[in-house]
Amino acid sequence: MRALLFTLLFFISSAASATNQCTTRLWPSSIRYDGLSVPLKVQLFSEADRLRSRPPMPLAALASAGIVNPSDPQLIASRAALGDAMRVALLATAYRVRHDALDLRATREILTAWSTTYIPTGHPVDESRLDLMIWAYDLVRCELSNDDRSKIDPWLRKILEKKGTWPFGASSIRNNQHTHQLKLQVLISLILGENEKAKSLIAEARAHALANIGDPNGMSYDYKERDALHYHVFNLEAWDEIELVTHCCTALVTAAGNFAWNKIQSGDVFHQFAASEISIDKKRAAAGHAYAADHYDESRAARAALVSTTGKCGMPHPYVAKVLAKASSDTHLLFFAVRRELWNTSLGC
Repeated sequence: MRALLFTLLFFISSAASATNQCTTRLWPSSIRYDGLSVPLKVQLFSEADRLRSRPPMPLAALASAGIVNPSDPQLIASRAALGDAMRVALLATAYRVRHDALDLRATREILTAWSTTYIPTGHPVDESRLDLMIWAYDLVRCELSNDDRSKIDPWLRKILEKKGTWPFGASSIRNNQHTHQLKLQVLISLILGENEKAKSLIAEARAHALANIGDPNGMSYDYKERDALHYHVFNLEAWDEIELVTHCCTALVTAAGNFAWNKIQSGDVFHQFAASEISIDKKRAAAGHAYAADHYDESRAARAALVSTTGKCGMPHPYVAKVLAKASSDTHLLFFAVRRELWNTSLGC
C-alpha cells in the first residue's frame, strides 16, 4: 500500500510540476542517462545509427488476434509495422543518452507518422505492442513542438477512449486481453497527466489481478484456460509493465512470475496446449505458428524476465538471473536491458 501511495504521489507531483517544468511521467526523474554501462551504450548507439535512416511504416489498421494462418498478409504487414515500436523506443532512449539531434528527428518522424495514420480500434491484443511508443514519447515529449504534441496527445487520448468502451466477453474480461488493455490504459493516462483516470485504472487493475493471477501458487487464469506457458508469460509481460509504473499488485505479479520461472527451470515445458479450452490453439499449431508448438521455447520469456527485475534490487529467481546474463547480446531485448540498467542504477541497485 505504501508503494502504491508513493507512486501515485510521484505521478501527481510530476504532473503538477509539468506546468512549470516539463518532466517525464513514466521514467523516474532520478534516472541519470549518462550512467549507462559502456557495453550497453555501444550496442544502443550502434542500433540507433542503423535504425534511424529507416522510414516509418505506420498502418491505418492492425490485425493479429484471431488469425490462424501465419502467412496471412495482414498479420505479416502488422508485425512489420509494429517493428516501429521497438525502433522508436531505442531511438528515443539513445537520444536521452547521447543527445544526438538525428535520434530525436527519427523518433519524432515515427511518432507523428503513427499519430496521423493509425486509426485506433481499442483492440486489446492488436494494439498491445504500441506500448513502446508510449515509453518513447515520454522520453522526448518535452523536446517536441506544440504542433507535434497536438497530433500525438489526441491520438493517444483516442486510443484510451476506444479502450474504455471495448466489449469484453466472459473469458476475455478475466484473461490476458484485459491485462493488456489495462497496460495501455495505465500508460496513456499517466503520460497524458490524467491522474484521476490513472487512479481509477489502478483500482481496476488490482481487482483484475485477483481474478487473473489470484491463484495462491501464481497460476494465471490464462494458464488454466490455455494449458500453456505462452499465454501465461504473454499475460505476465503486461502485468510487469503495469507493476513497474504503479506497484499495484506486487505479491500477485511476483507469484505469477515465479510460477513461470519454476516451470521453465524444472523443464516442465512440454505438452503445451494439451488441454486448452480454446479451439484456435490447435488450428494455429496445425497451421505452423511457432508459439503454438508442443514445446515452449523459453527464450520467449526473456522480456518478462527483464521487466520483472526492472525497478527491483536484490537477487532474482535463478532462471531470471540466467536470462539477465545473456540478455544484452540480443538486440530484440536491448531496450528492456537498457531500461532495466538505467532504472536500477537510479535506485542504487
